[in-house]
Amino acid sequence: MILIPGDNLKKKDINSYERENNYYSKYILLVNEDKTTRLFGYYMPEVNDIVIGKVIDVLSNGWLIDINSPYVGKLSLKDTGVDPNDLYTYGDYILCQIIRMTKNKLIDLEIKKKEKLNDGLILKVDPARIPRLIGKNSSMLNLIKEYLKIDIIIGKNGRIYLNGNVNDILKAVDIIRFVINNSYKRGLTEKVKEILENK
Repeated sequence: MILIPGDNLKKKDINSYERENNYYSKYILLVNEDKTTRLFGYYMPEVNDIVIGKVIDVLSNGWLIDINSPYVGKLSLKDTGVDPNDLYTYGDYILCQIIRMTKNKLIDLEIKKKEKLNDGLILKVDPARIPRLIGKNSSMLNLIKEYLKIDIIIGKNGRIYLNGNVNDILKAVDIIRFVINNSYKRGLTEKVKEILENK
């Protein structure tokens, strides 16, 4: 069953809000056995999320990072005496983790992978579909990696880094789009495996 914002929910979860002891959908949701899944939506940051960020400004003490959200992250420079531009500059993609977030949505980041993510393809998808793309215990992600033998890094913020053989990257893009477009269907992992075996 698909719900739109404002529709009734049986119980409270992360995709609902409460009003007069009733629960309502905050997003367009797929409901399956009382479990709700967002079908569309922008990225709302949470502490410990791993995100692929893009440098949008270089400061004297760090960088401002676009995390594909209504809010901007700040990555602080830890090594004094180093020019921030020597490490990362405008347009660089980097892998970060959200370590602090204030009530006003001021977001502090730390670097998770020192190397830039500039040597591959950055694919942008609806952040609400990312959990399905990763799969339970990373099953979907591992399946794609196993068959195509490429590097894939998925950010919770809807950005995906792909690196490897160009033909395999193109195959991965097709598979990712298939998963994104069919994320609400059952038996998706088995169907993806079937497609990969025939590629």
